Amino acid sequence: MRYTVISDIHANYPALRAVLNDAPDSDATVCLGDLIGLGGFPAAVVETVREETAWCLQGNHDLSVIEWGEGHVNSEELSRYELEHTLDALAHEQQVWVNDRPTYLERTDLGVLAAHAYPSPERSSGLEHGEDGVPPGNFVTVAASLPEWIDVVLVGHTHDQHAVDSSRFDGDHDVTVVNPGSVGQPLDSGRAEYAVVDTDTRDVTLRTAEYETEPVKAQLEQYDVPTHYWDWDK
Repeated sequence: MRYTVISDIHANYPALRAVLNDAPDSDATVCLGDLIGLGGFPAAVVETVREETAWCLQGNHDLSVIEWGEGHVNSEELSRYELEHTLDALAHEQQVWVNDRPTYLERTDLGVLAAHAYPSPERSSGLEHGEDGVPPGNFVTVAASLPEWIDVVLVGHTHDQHAVDSSRFDGDHDVTVVNPGSVGQPLDSGRAEYAVVDTDTRDVTLRTAEYETEPVKAQLEQYDVPTHYWDWDK
């Protein structure tokens, strides 16, 4: 199976649309979580992901805002915006749908393990204390600890686009670990990251789609969000 893999959209609909338009033909699109938070288009993102993906995980921002009722940003001002704007924008059924997504998924039929943050059920959401996800330098170590049925690991959360075939370093651990990067962050970059992964051959292509940032900035300004957090002049 050939998958378009997306993650960490953060309510940036123009970036998501650019990725879906840019992506080559695949069997399905999958999402590793953090649909909402920070950007100004939570409803458009959630509805598009519902329609366009075969399966979708929940990330730390999704869980924090919808289940815990808390913004999940270091800035108190941004956290308040994230919480209030997201809940105001999403219909109840959209909130329920996001909240029903898992943070961890095993697809034994494909040899795929997917998680938002760390590939274990207990540490998968990214909200666990001290859980910062899997940096690329730890991909091989993580692969070495996994059951033999796993061929491909998909993780998000860190926004660090990477793919590592661990067999290049240790032939006993023939696992490919992929982080597709972030579709929606940073908001002002104009470059949305994603990956195309073939679960049969384990071929991985890391891709970037360009998009216009002005609609993103305009949406934030409409809600009086201080855009200097993303190096935009207010």
